[in-house]
Parts: sequence; structure tokens; C-alpha cells
Amino acid sequence: MKNKRIVFRCALFLVMCAMMPFSLLAGQVDVPSLMQEHFPQSTLGMHIERLNGDKMAYGTHPDRLLVPASVMKTFTSLMALKILGKEYQFETLICNDEDKLYLKFSGDPSLKVKDLEKLLRAYKAKKGSLPKKIVLDTDDFRFPQHAPTWMLEDTQFCYGAPVRAANIQENKVRYTMNPTKLAKKTRVSNESNPTKFILNNGALTCRCPKGDDRKECALDRNDFKHGTEVFGCLDRHKTDLRLCFPLVD
Repeated sequence: MKNKRIVFRCALFLVMCAMMPFSLLAGQVDVPSLMQEHFPQSTLGMHIERLNGDKMAYGTHPDRLLVPASVMKTFTSLMALKILGKEYQFETLICNDEDKLYLKFSGDPSLKVKDLEKLLRAYKAKKGSLPKKIVLDTDDFRFPQHAPTWMLEDTQFCYGAPVRAANIQENKVRYTMNPTKLAKKTRVSNESNPTKFILNNGALTCRCPKGDDRKECALDRNDFKHGTEVFGCLDRHKTDLRLCFPLVD
């Protein structure tokens, strides 16, 4: 029953977020009371302005200092649109010099392995063959792969993949885990791993308890230089569990 309450509260919160701007401006919502009722442990700060003016249309603790977290993505995206423009496109260039082939990367966040394969096929079709040596040119990016304010432990998660000139498959590898027979090792399939990343699967299929004891039935990981080991328990009813790991090296 507790899990159902959590799902209901999450759904309620999403509905509130979708409807709140309209209700706020109409004076129909008492935000502090609503948050206290459904999310008593939450901290809220809100500042809403109309697009056609510079005055605050609504505010609840607008000066409260909060950790921005993923809200920063909004400002990053807006700044990119302002500086680069909505028509901007990243370019991955290919050129040759005698016996070498150069791939020059520009930080394209959407670059996939199939894009590189297509680029190399086009070069081969035009030149007749590929040079024996291929050089990856990543000199456009000289700055750190993570912002200086990042927490070290965040770099182990999928959203912590390093930012590089060569962003191939988002610098991540993805797998899908499924249960098998009870007490037997789970089955893992590879969704996208064109690298030498190693996944050692030690997770077992378990009959997980319900309620608060469910936390005892969980997965954990132990990273090493070129991969990670996954261990713990996967509920026998949990199917198509997506696993995602950042490529550090």
C-alpha cells in the first residue's frame, strides 16, 4: 500500500507542476499549504514572471537559496541557443594526409557509431580504400571533462558521462537485465557497447519481499579500470531493467 501512495504522490506532483502556472496566475492555488499537505519534507522556492513584462507575477520564497541541480540544464540550453543559434550544427570532419586518416571531432552530443561508419564508407567509396592509420583529433576540447563543482561520486552514474570532443553514443554503454530462475544468475544483453567496456554480472534472481524490507533486495556495483561488476538481487518479476554506465577512459 505504501508503494501505491508513493506513486499517487508522484502523479499528483506532476499534475501540480503542469497546472500550477495557470492556477497561480488566476489566484486559485495556495502553494505553501498544498506543498505542506502532500510534500511536507520538501523545500520550495518559486519565481514566475510574465513573458511580456519584468515584474514578478507570482512568488513563494523567491529569494531562498536552493541547489539548482538539473535546473541548470535549462539555462545551459538557453545560453547555447542564444550564442550558437537554433540553426547551428556540429561537424565531424574527415581528411587524409599521405598514409593517415584524420577524424576531427567537435563535441557533437548526438554522434553515434553508425554515423562514423557512414562517414568512413563515404570516404572509401570516393577514395577506393581506407588508410591503415586512423588518427582521432580531439584538440578542440582542452577543458576538464567535468565541471569543477561536480561531486566525484556523481561521475559513476550515467548522467556523469565525461564531456569530450569525441562524444560517441553519449560516452555511455547500455545493457538490459532480466531475471531467470530463482537463485540463478540474471541474464544481461548488450544494447550499445562498441567499446572494450567490461560488465561482470554477478546479480542473482531473487524473490524480493514487499514493503520496507524490499530495500534488502537491490543491486550494487563495484567499478574497476575498464568496467564494472554488478551484484546483488533482481526481483524475479522485474523485467527489462535498463543499466547504463559512463565511459571514463
